[in-house]
Amino acid sequence: MPRPTLAVILSCLLLAEGCWGRGRDAANIEQQIRSVKPDQPVEIRLTKGSKLRGWVTETADSEFELTQETRSRLVKNRFAFSDVAAFKVVRSVRPNHLARNIGIGVAVGVGLVAIAALAISKSGAITW
Repeated sequence: MPRPTLAVILSCLLLAEGCWGRGRDAANIEQQIRSVKPDQPVEIRLTKGSKLRGWVTETADSEFELTQETRSRLVKNRFAFSDVAAFKVVRSVRPNHLARNIGIGVAVGVGLVAIAALAISKSGAITW
């Protein structure tokens, strides 16, 4: 195999390493959880598939405490570091519904235009 071809193949393999899924690094997740400030909102995904948002208020040897706001009350739950599949710092514990709100606005606008067009066509001003 010519050297340039081999170099290109090896370069592609090295660059594509980040694209291939890496295994869950439990030590890295534990280190991230321990390094977060108590007033910083976070999101965790558990190995069971659920996603939770809240604040990490306390850490112990093998577990941590997540404080969540549920129905205007603060609820504290303890989780083992090994139960966490993914962890990230977020802006707010309340999810952003921007896409949903835009969809609702567009649907209402289309509905109003359809009603106006129907009303105009029934009055005889416009014939289809």
